[in-house]
Amino acid sequence: MSWLPPEILKSSVMMLRLQMIKSALSWNEVKDAFIGTGFLVQYKDFQFLVSNRHVVTKYPKGNPQVPRNNLAIAYEHKSGKPELLSIEKNQKNYGTIWSFPEDSEIDLAVTPIGIEMDRADAVKIHESVFGNLESVFVGEDIFFIGFPLGLTPGFHIKPVVRSGIISLIIGDKSIFLLDAISKGGNSGSPVFSKTRLIDPISNVIRRTNSKLLGVISGHIPDYANSRTDLAVAVGVNQLAELLNKAYRICNDR
Repeated sequence: MSWLPPEILKSSVMMLRLQMIKSALSWNEVKDAFIGTGFLVQYKDFQFLVSNRHVVTKYPKGNPQVPRNNLAIAYEHKSGKPELLSIEKNQKNYGTIWSFPEDSEIDLAVTPIGIEMDRADAVKIHESVFGNLESVFVGEDIFFIGFPLGLTPGFHIKPVVRSGIISLIIGDKSIFLLDAISKGGNSGSPVFSKTRLIDPISNVIRRTNSKLLGVISGHIPDYANSRTDLAVAVGVNQLAELLNKAYRICNDR
């Protein structure tokens, strides 16, 4: 039995710079326009797009934050054809833009998004799938879903799955290091626990469903010509806090 729930694959979308798309979508245009990964979350009665601060802003460390113009997401229509949605036009419908954590070191960004889910071959991650970080441990098997280097087969919006383990938990579990190879373009990828079939402590066979643990925000740079192969992820606790902030903003509009 596979540890990968197939429906989770449909939660990731490509983040693009819309001004790089000239007319009809082409593979070369998408490679040039690609800037990262995002994913869809259902939080209370709003649908949100989640990615990283450094993906969606011009100056990630700047204050105030300056979102990039002309961003779009690409996802698959149920017909199998790629579909584009302008984030900027979508935000006008909600009267709001990106929300960011107060702490500039927390590399997250969310915005309300309106995708017609009956037409899209996409899945929203419900908040009930958010993991409890109290039970997360070093050595836990994980996987993440995104578009490293903008790779996608032919011209279908199909993400790449990579796996690894949690190598280090920092502080209050806001940041993890992962023994996993994250490439440019994986920023914004959702990180999940693997479906666990055997308890690592008692060796009792049991099944636990995959849970969202965090969001890829980058990787530890190579040092002295040696590859670290360590990815950095922001914990889902920080994402839940940010979604609650964005939800309040949406409700106040």
